[in-house]
Amino acid sequence: MADLAAGRDAALPPEVSAHILKGASLLTALRKARGMTQTELAERAGLGQGYLSDLETGRRKGAADTLAALATALECPAQWLTP
Repeated sequence: MADLAAGRDAALPPEVSAHILKGASLLTALRKARGMTQTELAERAGLGQGYLSDLETGRRKGAADTLAALATALECPAQWLTP
C-alpha cells in the first residue's frame, strides 16, 4: 500500500492474489481483501448490488467511469480494473 500512496505501480497484495488463486475474479478478490460485502462496495461506488454482482461474475462489463468509481471505493489503482 505504501507504493500506491507514493504513486508507484505495485503488485497485487498477497491477500488479493490468494483470493484469485481460489478462483475469484479480480474485482471479487479486491472486495474480499478489503473486507467488504457486495452491498457495502456497491453503496460506496454508487452502484446497485445486482450490477456489482454482474461485474464480478463477468456477465457485464463496466464503463470507464464505473470502474473508476469502484477503484476509488476499493482504494486501488484504476488500471487494475481496466482491461
